[in-house]
Amino acid sequence: MLTNITNTSKESPESFLYLNLAHSDYDLDQLAFCDQNQALLQNIPWLILLSDQYFVPSLFMIPSFNQEISKLFPEKESVVYHLGHYLCHPSNQVGGLITRFYQAYLAKADDRIGLQIRVFHDKTTPIFETVIDQILACVLKEKLLPEAHQHVGENMQNVKAWAEIYLLSSCDALVTSSWSTFGYVAHGLAGLKPWILRKPGKTSIKVNAATLVPYVMHCEDRKNGVKLVDEHGHL
Repeated sequence: MLTNITNTSKESPESFLYLNLAHSDYDLDQLAFCDQNQALLQNIPWLILLSDQYFVPSLFMIPSFNQEISKLFPEKESVVYHLGHYLCHPSNQVGGLITRFYQAYLAKADDRIGLQIRVFHDKTTPIFETVIDQILACVLKEKLLPEAHQHVGENMQNVKAWAEIYLLSSCDALVTSSWSTFGYVAHGLAGLKPWILRKPGKTSIKVNAATLVPYVMHCEDRKNGVKLVDEHGHL
């Protein structure tokens, strides 16, 4: 957990630093993306970083990174696609699941449409729940999808989840749920702009990031989230 990494002493910097940027409501973690703190981090030989978050947009908010990161990613909207294919390689176990399923069910299809649904248990949105129930009942009855629930932390569930994300990314078109890592990663790997099933309700924006920094704007389906764009559009 990051509390204060500012060092004003004349002592030599530490030989290594453990930086925990895992998902939490601890706002001070964002100090890692401040220019003055990055200056200190650059003097530390070994940085051990733990994170389950996609924080590339935050890197574009660091002024000292602007020149180098713009060279690395001249097309901002394709960052997830390139990073995903460069860094995320399925293990043999996951690759086997992907290959067998793809060859059995998808390889000969003329059109592949990926449908990813995240169910929100919200008693205030009965119509939304009814639609979800109808979709799930249909695909399960016709055996289009396996009937399973995601259990965080179980390795076999993680294997299946990773395989499903990759299979979704192989589709020609995607319909995904808002607020879902499954959907975000799948369409990022596919390099597609998906149709999004939005979660009911409105989210207020405290600060409009699009007016503060280039290449960043708020997400259409989650207003407190940000994404990279080549040019600012209308929110």
